Amino acid sequence: MGGVPYPTLTNAELCKLLKTGYRMERPDMCCDEVYELMTECWSEEPCTRPSFHAVD
Repeated sequence: MGGVPYPTLTNAELCKLLKTGYRMERPDMCCDEVYELMTECWSEEPCTRPSFHAVD
């Protein structure tokens, strides 16, 4: 954890990939609870993302 996400992709490649619904796999050192929060934050629909209060 703490590395650059998607280090082998250009910004254009990353945008195209994310628009297809692709999301990063759970990093080895990331617990399930944190990864679940990460995926919730990545929701395409802003109203379904957790609030800052919920993340804190």
